[in-house]
Amino acid sequence: MSTPIKLTRKLQRRIDRMYGRGDGKLVKDFSPSGRSGLFIYAVTVREHPDKVKIGMSRRWTTRRLEYANWNLAKGDGIIEERVFVLNEEFIDLEKLENHILCTFEAQRAHGREWYFGSVDDAGRHIDRIMCEHGLSYTF
Repeated sequence: MSTPIKLTRKLQRRIDRMYGRGDGKLVKDFSPSGRSGLFIYAVTVREHPDKVKIGMSRRWTTRRLEYANWNLAKGDGIIEERVFVLNEEFIDLEKLENHILCTFEAQRAHGREWYFGSVDDAGRHIDRIMCEHGLSYTF
């Protein structure tokens, strides 16, 4: 007969963090420290009301603050936004964003993420891509 292994408190905490406390799930959250989720968004800022930017982020609250303060805007620098919160745990966010950008049929304004168009157009396109690929999301 083998003797049971006595776990130190530190080792037990590591095991509890990794496997949970007996709830049967191996891992509760795959988000690395500091990441709040997976987001695809379309946003229009006050400085460019005729353009929409489509992007992705793992920290939407931080990214939102950057747009809200766009060129030191007084008040909120964002006119309109659509944020898609992905419910999938394993997804290549960069590849998804690239596919959305490559298939969006609006005229490019500058760079690869800015287009002449509206947030509604971009939102409908993002929704269509998500549905075509069976990705679940919330707003």
